[in-house]
Amino acid sequence: MLSALRTGKIDWSPNIPMQDQQTLAQNVPALIQDKYLSGKVDLWRINRQGSKTLNQKSVRQALMIGLDLNAISKLLYSNGEIVSWPIGPQVPGYTPLAQLPAADQALFTYDPAKAKQMLSDAGYPNGFSVELDLTAPYVDLANACADYWSKINVTSNIKILDPTTATSYRDQVLYPDMLYTNYSVVNPLVSLHLAAGNVLATNYLTTEPFQTEYDACSQEMDPVKRTALEKQMAIDFLDDCGMIPFAQPYVLNCYWPWMKNYYNELDAGYYNQMPMIKTMWIDQTLKKSMGKGG
Repeated sequence: MLSALRTGKIDWSPNIPMQDQQTLAQNVPALIQDKYLSGKVDLWRINRQGSKTLNQKSVRQALMIGLDLNAISKLLYSNGEIVSWPIGPQVPGYTPLAQLPAADQALFTYDPAKAKQMLSDAGYPNGFSVELDLTAPYVDLANACADYWSKINVTSNIKILDPTTATSYRDQVLYPDMLYTNYSVVNPLVSLHLAAGNVLATNYLTTEPFQTEYDACSQEMDPVKRTALEKQMAIDFLDDCGMIPFAQPYVLNCYWPWMKNYYNELDAGYYNQMPMIKTMWIDQTLKKSMGKGG
């Protein structure tokens, strides 16, 4: 894909990893690059009802505090936005780190000593073992987490699933402790639905207060009032630690100058590129003058 983009066989690619930024800038400086937040966040989805160890909120919070989320962001997510779940910073209803309650700000501060003490207070002075279920592409994330958690006496047993099995594990809550997944964070009601609404039937989350909060959000027609409800529900979800979220990464929207009537749009509507694509055109003369035309 990158080769086709560099040679002009592809005119536009809106989801290029940030690690390719410098190489593209050096090799094809005429290529236009625009950085934007990807809109998705990787998470550990926790079986907060069925897990023998993770059914305590303080234990789940200790696991999050036991991760250096900034270091993981630098390693795997191109220094993305750390606080991005379940509502991203590009969306109304988002609460930045400095405005979160102090207890929730602490979730993003790496403190292994505090995490160990929290586990000891919860009845696990010697730690415990957890199963991490995931598909093969996310082994690096699992290994990073396992390394950090080993420092607070938590042993991670990594289990690689094929995609079909992973889907069954997710939908039927077959994972004993944690399952890798990722969610969109650009539409609050969709994000909150993915996080709670579509899994309440399986008792992934307790029915209260999340069911009541979600129903209030989804039924409120006043946008200002709805945003306030979404904002509070997002804080409550974060505090509960039913998910351990990672950074929302930045990615690159790359396109050539010969794409005309295009102004950096990513979607024209909800995941819909067609309305804007049909108005674009390729300046073939400019393309040939830049040595890329056929």
